[in-house]
Amino acid sequence: MSDKFIGSQYILEDTTTLIKKDPQYLLEFFAYERVATPDLDFRELLALYEQLLKKTDVDKYRGSHGVRYDTPTERGYTVLEVLPQLVGVRLCNLVMAYVTALRPSTVRITRGEVTTDAWPWRVTIFVDENDVVTKIEQEVNVAYSCGSDIDECLRAVKEKRWPKPMSACVGHTAGLERADFQ
Repeated sequence: MSDKFIGSQYILEDTTTLIKKDPQYLLEFFAYERVATPDLDFRELLALYEQLLKKTDVDKYRGSHGVRYDTPTERGYTVLEVLPQLVGVRLCNLVMAYVTALRPSTVRITRGEVTTDAWPWRVTIFVDENDVVTKIEQEVNVAYSCGSDIDECLRAVKEKRWPKPMSACVGHTAGLERADFQ
């Protein structure tokens, strides 16, 4: 395995790379691999699933006035669709008035092209070619575990099934059109 820098990006190369090894191609695909046994992943996910189905953190907030929220120490990130009532509205200050309620760290407006960087609490407003809102998402902090595991537990609850571990590889896909999948 050899290590290289291309621009300011640190690249790891080995014999199983997916990128063509031609100097004219910039390496823009970075795979971040997490290797674990499927049994261990399933046991950890099942333990999380069982913890999430308990009501220990729910019951202390029952009542008519509200109780100051204590955020659990284990946290992760995911993306939630928010403000569905604005879908179909032409982009204007009215939309921004509602976005303010989300207390965003940053806001971006796009026709679909987004980077995979993470900005906690960022709000992304997706619009069509006529600047009509098609959806609004916010990158959020979730409790108990990483966002992908929390999302899988939610899907499992809604579909009345056991959660399934995710595949072991995630990455940035900006340069996949130049990848050599042989």
